[in-house]
Amino acid sequence: MRNRIATYNQLASEYPDKTVLRKLAEKHGTDSISYHREVDKALGPLFRISWYRIILDEAHAIKNAESSTSKICCDLSGKYRWALSGTPLANSSQAAEMYPYMRFLQCDWTETRRKFLKTFFFGNEPNAEFDALTSLIMYRRTIDDDFLGRQIVNLPKRKEIDLWVPMSDEEHCILGAVTKHYEEMKLRCEQGELGQGDLKDIQNVEDADNAEDQESDNDCRQNSATKESSKRQPERLLQRASQVRQRQSTSHTFCIERLLRENFRMEQFDALQGELKDIGNKQTILDQMQRGMKADDEITKYKIGLKMLQERKETFFGKYFDLMPLLRILAEECNARDATCLLCKTAKPPKEPMISATVS
Repeated sequence: MRNRIATYNQLASEYPDKTVLRKLAEKHGTDSISYHREVDKALGPLFRISWYRIILDEAHAIKNAESSTSKICCDLSGKYRWALSGTPLANSSQAAEMYPYMRFLQCDWTETRRKFLKTFFFGNEPNAEFDALTSLIMYRRTIDDDFLGRQIVNLPKRKEIDLWVPMSDEEHCILGAVTKHYEEMKLRCEQGELGQGDLKDIQNVEDADNAEDQESDNDCRQNSATKESSKRQPERLLQRASQVRQRQSTSHTFCIERLLRENFRMEQFDALQGELKDIGNKQTILDQMQRGMKADDEITKYKIGLKMLQERKETFFGKYFDLMPLLRILAEECNARDATCLLCKTAKPPKEPMISATVS
C-alpha cells in the first residue's frame, strides 16, 4: 500500500480554478452530467485515485463550507475519511459549525446546508439525531484524558502575557497610507463613483473571509461572487475591507502586497515614498521597540534577548526597515497597469513588462 502526503495548495493546483468551472457551467447549463464529465477530465492525478483512507490534518482549513479548499477536499475519492483538528469551534452555534466536517465525511443529509439544518436542528439547537450521529463519527480527546492509567499529554499550565510592542515610524506611515486609501474610497462610494475595479480589493477580502452559505452545489455554480456582494451595502464592505487591511498592515507589510499591487495608484506610491524619506534619525526596529520603555513594562523581561538580536550581523533580525526598493517595483508595475502590450496588441497590462530604454 502506498501513502501520499500532499498540502492543501497541491490539491488546489490539481483542481480546475474558478474561471474554468464558470466557463464549463456556462457551456453546459443545467446538464449536470456533462458538466461533471468535463470537470473530471481537468482533474489532476490525486483526484484520479480511489484512496483507501483520506486524512485531513489541520482540518479547520475546510471550516468555511463554501471555500475552494473545502469543496476540493470533498471531491477526493476514498473509502474512509478522517478529519483531524486541534482548533476549537468558535461560533456561537458550535453544532452548526460541524457541517463542513460532516459533509467531508460524507454523512447522510449533508448535501446542502439547508438539508443539514432541517434534518438535525430545531431552530438553533441540535436534536437527538445530531447527538447520536456525532457520537458515532467523532472521537474527542482533552488534556485530561488518560490511557492505561497515564495522562496522554502532560502540558504545562498556560501563562498569558500581554506584550505591547510599539509600531515603528515606518509602519505608522504604511498604516496611514492604508487608512487614507479607504477614507478616499468611502468618499467616492458616497458620491457614487466606485467602479468594478475599485471593488476588486473588497472581493479579495471577501474571498479570504467566511463566505455566505449557499443552498446547493448547483446554486454555487450558477451564482457568482458578484451577486453575493451586490446584496450587501458597499459601505459595510468597505468598512470590513478597511479593518482587515489595517490589521494586516500592522502585522507585516507583506500581508498587504495584493492591495498595494492591485489597488494603489501612482500618486499614492509617490506620497508613501515621500513620507518614508522624510523620516529623520532612522533607527532600527529593535531600537524603536525599546523607545520610551519603562521599568515596569513587560518587554523589559526580554532585554537580554533583544540585546542578543542587536548584536547579530544579519540584517533581517529587527534591523532597518527599508521598503523603498519594493515600493519602486510596485510603482513601476502600477505605471504599466493600464498599458497595452506593444507586441501582441491585446494583453493589458503586458505580461512581464520590461523597460528597454529611457525616452526623454
